[in-house]
Amino acid sequence: MTDVQMRDEEEKSGGFEVIRKKLEEWDILPYQYQIFNKDESPNWRHPLFTDRTANEMLACFYELCNYYQSFKFSLEPMIVDEVKLCSYSELQDIIDFKAESLIQKNLSGRLFRGTIGDGSEKRPAIVKTWDFLLPWGDEPEHPQRLHKFCDEIELFTDERANTHPNLLKLYRYCYEMRLAAVYDEKFTRVLSDVLLADDFGWDDRIKVATQLADLLAWLHEKRVVVGYCFMHYDR
Repeated sequence: MTDVQMRDEEEKSGGFEVIRKKLEEWDILPYQYQIFNKDESPNWRHPLFTDRTANEMLACFYELCNYYQSFKFSLEPMIVDEVKLCSYSELQDIIDFKAESLIQKNLSGRLFRGTIGDGSEKRPAIVKTWDFLLPWGDEPEHPQRLHKFCDEIELFTDERANTHPNLLKLYRYCYEMRLAAVYDEKFTRVLSDVLLADDFGWDDRIKVATQLADLLAWLHEKRVVVGYCFMHYDR
């Protein structure tokens, strides 16, 4: 590695460290107390709440949402190659967060169909969110979502990893009001559906397993630490 490459790598790592520290400083409250965490929830009310408790909780939720409405998500924009930060308003141009756009839920949030590009150059995209939807119970993993968000952005902007053909290409990321990543890829099917399909035979299964093993070996060879990642199946 040349001196220039080492300096660039140090600056990049330092930038992500700034993001991590800032998110730790902000904590999860500015993300929890957003109105859409109720509006987008299939059932915001905790099943154990009485009517009175539910109403009191909702009143407190609205009060804190009003408080965090003026929260400043201020951080210097970070651009790595063509991947850059987008504002919440720009994110809303990509995805409307309506139920029709939902692909599926995952352990930390949801996947949506979105649209990127300008004018006639628009093309489909996949949007991943790290959510804090109501109802909240004992959610010990909520703080970890801040770290998982940073881990994923760091992975997909790592020049050692983002050239592999089986990794999706990160297009934008957002931490204003909502944690989200936008991938420049058209959604086809989720792997769980593919595995259960009648036309998914042993040859295809072996090919997927081989591609996954090749990807993991490649990341290991490049010394890239992997938490969660999206794999593109080249059928």
